[in-house]
Amino acid sequence: MSPSNDRSMDAEWKSNGRPESTLARDFSAALDEMFNLNGIGALEQAVEEKKDTVQSQKYQLEGLEARLRETDEKLKQLAAKHRRNQSQISGADCHIVRTVPLPSKQ
Repeated sequence: MSPSNDRSMDAEWKSNGRPESTLARDFSAALDEMFNLNGIGALEQAVEEKKDTVQSQKYQLEGLEARLRETDEKLKQLAAKHRRNQSQISGADCHIVRTVPLPSKQ
């Protein structure tokens, strides 16, 4: 049969009003389950949910990276301040003169 002949047969087909057989429904459900064919709607929904998850995780990662940069900057500032304080202390140690009381004459 040619594809155009198939299309014309599909267009001419009309339901006979009888319900689908249980065997046909079960077979269709088994195929859907076996090949994970839950329909395009379910697949689109799953893709959208995964996109949302990825986007949410991206925002979380960006937030964590920003906090990490801030913390790194604070750490650098504290390290520089500590070095300045250490150099001031070691410089001050050089100028400390201890005075020893002279023994008193009695």
